Amino acid sequence: MRRFIEFFLSQKVLVNLLFLLLMVVGVVALHELPVERYPNVSMGKVMVTTFLPGAAPTDIEALVTREIEKSLDDLEEVEFIKSTSYRGRSSIMVKFVDGVDFTELYKELRLKVLGIMPNLPRGIEPPEFQEVDVNYWLPVVTVNLVGDRSNRTLTLMAEELKLLIKRIKGVENVRLTGELVREFHIFIDPVRLEILGLTFEDVATAIKETNLSIPAGDYENENGEFVVVVDELFRSRADIEKTIIRLDGDGAPVSIGDVMSGAEITYRDPLYLSAVNGQDSVGLKVVKSDGGSALKIVAEIEEIVAGFRDRLAREGVKIILTQDQRIHLDDSITTLGLNLTCGIILVTFIIWLFMGWRNALLTTVGIPFSFLCTMIIMYVTDNSLNEITLFAFVLVSGIIVDDAIVVIENIYRRLQEGEELRVAVLNGASEVALPVIAATSTTVAAFLPMLIMSGSTGEFFAYIPKAVSFAIAASLFECLVILPGHILNWPGARKLTTSGYVSGKRERPLMIRVRRLNERIVALTLRFRFSSLMIVAALFCTSMVVLYLSMTGIVPLIKVKFFPDDYTLYYVEFKGPQGTSLLETKKHLQAGSKVILDGGPEQVSSVMAQTGFYINEDYQPVWGNNVGHLAVTLPARRLQKFPDNPDNDPMLFLKYVRKLVAPLAGDGWDVLVRAEQDGPPAGKDINVRVVGADEKSVQRLAMVLDDFLRRDSRLEPELNEFSSNQGEPGRVYRLKVDKLKAAEYNLSEAQVAYLAGSVLDGRYIGKFRARDEDLDLKLRVDPAYLKGPSDALKLPVLSGPAGGLKPGSWLRYHRISNPVI
Repeated sequence: MRRFIEFFLSQKVLVNLLFLLLMVVGVVALHELPVERYPNVSMGKVMVTTFLPGAAPTDIEALVTREIEKSLDDLEEVEFIKSTSYRGRSSIMVKFVDGVDFTELYKELRLKVLGIMPNLPRGIEPPEFQEVDVNYWLPVVTVNLVGDRSNRTLTLMAEELKLLIKRIKGVENVRLTGELVREFHIFIDPVRLEILGLTFEDVATAIKETNLSIPAGDYENENGEFVVVVDELFRSRADIEKTIIRLDGDGAPVSIGDVMSGAEITYRDPLYLSAVNGQDSVGLKVVKSDGGSALKIVAEIEEIVAGFRDRLAREGVKIILTQDQRIHLDDSITTLGLNLTCGIILVTFIIWLFMGWRNALLTTVGIPFSFLCTMIIMYVTDNSLNEITLFAFVLVSGIIVDDAIVVIENIYRRLQEGEELRVAVLNGASEVALPVIAATSTTVAAFLPMLIMSGSTGEFFAYIPKAVSFAIAASLFECLVILPGHILNWPGARKLTTSGYVSGKRERPLMIRVRRLNERIVALTLRFRFSSLMIVAALFCTSMVVLYLSMTGIVPLIKVKFFPDDYTLYYVEFKGPQGTSLLETKKHLQAGSKVILDGGPEQVSSVMAQTGFYINEDYQPVWGNNVGHLAVTLPARRLQKFPDNPDNDPMLFLKYVRKLVAPLAGDGWDVLVRAEQDGPPAGKDINVRVVGADEKSVQRLAMVLDDFLRRDSRLEPELNEFSSNQGEPGRVYRLKVDKLKAAEYNLSEAQVAYLAGSVLDGRYIGKFRARDEDLDLKLRVDPAYLKGPSDALKLPVLSGPAGGLKPGSWLRYHRISNPVI
């Protein structure tokens, strides 16, 4: 190492150029480095969602969920498959074993599911596949348009914004949320149907055979080649009214207009509703690419939004940004900045006390230099600046000066012994070079085992040893290459050699006191060697016992948590009685939003209400008209002021929020408040799963276990967020087919059920060409004639020799309870 250090000592210009060049490149790398809250880590999970409108949960389970699960039986490297069947929806979560080739398995999964589509029930929609990663639940920001305007108006405004946001560098995708799906509904008057001797099926057939758009090939003549298209899609209500159903004996036509009571563009029954700060909204969730910077993206979005604010204000529409990653990043960067500042001040002060200003400044210069060199390494290795790496930098901020302190102190000691400056620098640096490298290696080695962790959590924590290793390696380079040259060549070197403190003529007062204290402690420990060793051993054993008791949970002397109790977003989840309508649930969420917003800007930044689902701790959506949640974003830390909480402790504030929303519970409604914890998505603290082949036995055992956990006096006080995903009974009208009577009319059970369902819920029979898009065309019985399901049994749906046949002839119904499975 002596020759290595001697070479750089002789290259004064090279060392200074390296110093300046690396500092400049480090600043550029810091500016270009991707910035995000968390790295986009794959969770090794895939969500398969399939829709069968109108189907009961038991039918979804039997006809859809089980079939998809069977198709995945031979899929390799699967840890578990978790499925939930809702009304009209199947949701399947596939978790792959950690460490496998997820990309290839995902492709295989898609092929297997798509391959069984012909075996699934008629009317089912193509399945949706979603890879579960960080971007799945954590966008860069959500741009919300709120105001007293129609959903369609807000959607069109959002679409215009979406085009501009997608052009921003680093934006991978912009997802539109809260948009209601438009449909064109034709309403049939059942009284007119019966008078004219027509049926629901007659009208549906006439529309199907008329409303067509098909390619008819191509045609070529001497003028060239032409594409032939038959396009007879309905474009207006008048087109529908003119459609001929039949011709009477006198040649008089009977058209759709004769039996139609109305036709209009309306919305499909929504799966969920969105609102922000108590007002209906449409949102744009902005997802960044791996190389994008959250800070730059949000800044550019704000510029775009600023250009629209005046125009939107004239329309009574506001733009509110929620789930803004900058709030988290700003707090983390502020914490890192404070730690670095305190570290620099303390290091400078302490070294000044013992070795003077010049040595103190030379040592502290190494702190920003090492961090900027670390930014270069991170940029070259395609890493990002995120909360995990910022945490690592805070952790290592006090370590990166250790090597420089050892080197500069040894050089200072040799100067005190009378060596010439250049000789002292060369001998002092080379003497401790190998020990410094060894000490640095042991520090890095202490963090490297974190790279062994597997799964998504392992991918998250891998950023800590990487960032720590990069920073320590940069500090080692600085203390062995840059620092010796600076000590030798920077201004003040001559004064250093003539200083009374260096020559030994003078000794700093603080050094005298510290030396005397150290001599007394050493003398005491040497005098009582055995007792000193026993005290150290006792302290070590005590610490091990405390650690063991805490880790095993026998006596929680130290709380064991992945990350400390902290959050910037919390959820208020609502769950009402089965059968509650979406609009009724929305009213409860509006009441909750008002209670939260009354706290003012010191307690809440924004409240996003989403009716129809909530996201559980495993980041899986739970659907239902009777559920919803409020996502409440806290203001930045510097703006927070929580009531009766001088320290602004977020966990104490969470208890306050629980008391605040407690009056909203009752009458069958449950309200749960939980925080979105900082750190990687670890899910619930404890998961207990009951599995088995017999569904009823599993449900009974789960109910017994649920009751035990809730009643156990040892556990109950600690179960702040205890919940179960057991299915709850819902209200269902079950139609029963009279097989004998159905056979008399040459009808199968499937045909009868299809006809009855069409009367109750309508039937999709093609497309309606609106000005800007093709809409689903749905034929329905006028709701004014359907006060209840029993009324549908009185409507004619088939032609017969004695007139129109009604479902009541071969259908009966009764109410049952049907759970989510």
